[in-house]
Amino acid sequence: MKLILMSLLVLGPCYGMDAMFKKMMKQTAKHTFDAACFGETNKNNYDLAVGAAIEKCMQLAPAIDLINILSPSSPFTSLFPSVNTKNPFRQFQEYQDLDQLVSLWRNKRSADSEITTGLLQPDEDDFMEFLGDFADFKGAMATKMGNLTCVLTEMKLLTSELKVDIEEYTKDLAEYEEYDLSESPIVEDPEWRARLSRGYKDCYDISESIPSAALSGSPLKRVFGRQMIFFKCAKKNEMTNCALGQMKRWVEQWYGAPENNTAYGLPEDEYEAAGLGLMVLDNAASEEEKFVSDFFWGVPEM
Repeated sequence: MKLILMSLLVLGPCYGMDAMFKKMMKQTAKHTFDAACFGETNKNNYDLAVGAAIEKCMQLAPAIDLINILSPSSPFTSLFPSVNTKNPFRQFQEYQDLDQLVSLWRNKRSADSEITTGLLQPDEDDFMEFLGDFADFKGAMATKMGNLTCVLTEMKLLTSELKVDIEEYTKDLAEYEEYDLSESPIVEDPEWRARLSRGYKDCYDISESIPSAALSGSPLKRVFGRQMIFFKCAKKNEMTNCALGQMKRWVEQWYGAPENNTAYGLPEDEYEAAGLGLMVLDNAASEEEKFVSDFFWGVPEM
């Protein structure tokens, strides 16, 4: 038994370090991937701006009061307790008997009922401890969402009304004086920037077209559901267009720039044609070729 405990103590930190290493590798890969599209200096400047916004928001009191944004009669209000509340149980003080509260674990017994409590046999102290944990959970969630909305607003990705700032997203990068388009041949291409902008607009239209009934599953979805859908779609839009931009460069470097894609049945869009062309080449490769290619260019499991 002692040997097992010692093994756990030794392996525990190792697993933690392994998870941290994987996280750092993913962040490094994403930075390199994004820098290839937008340019190293542009990516670094953007990251510095995000870092500055985070530092500012962590030092300031929340500029957006999530509680007051919600209607007093709204069920959302229960999700965001006051962070200054000294007694998280004040809403339960009106009860003189804890049996009046509905517990997650307990079932009231009737005189002739054989229903028993859970295996852990929780008592009132357990229930009060749970209420404290629940209050901490809600408070932490409100703080996290408050900090995130602050950073997104500082970065002009959200408006002061917590709406997606689609005008900022669809603005041509060439309009920013501090942006150096010559940093990358991908971002330098007006057509690629137009593709990125159209993708953002499509994401916005999708998020706005979702029926309200589909966002009624939880308080967070009701308030931030459309924004969550947009941001998830926007990230996929960036990743897809960055990948297509790099594929187009690879095809041109190795095979030369195509003169007329449509003559061979390929898409007129050069980025779509490059992506489809690489898919065709991969599909035509034998299993032996793929095996050897994976050895040299495959991504190892971390």
